[in-house]
Amino acid sequence: MEEITVCPKCGSTQISWTAGGITGEVYRCNECNYVGSFILQVKPRDLLRFREELRKDKS
Repeated sequence: MEEITVCPKCGSTQISWTAGGITGEVYRCNECNYVGSFILQVKPRDLLRFREELRKDKS
């Protein structure tokens, strides 16, 4: 099954690859402007549950 790339900060799927090479890949979230090499990959069926958990942790 295909996995979706997700921002670890806001749960958005609007992720752009910005750099790579010796230091590794760097991604940017187009919604919250998170920049980093740590991103998550989730199964489509788990995306809503993941976003709910993010919201719960922020409360």
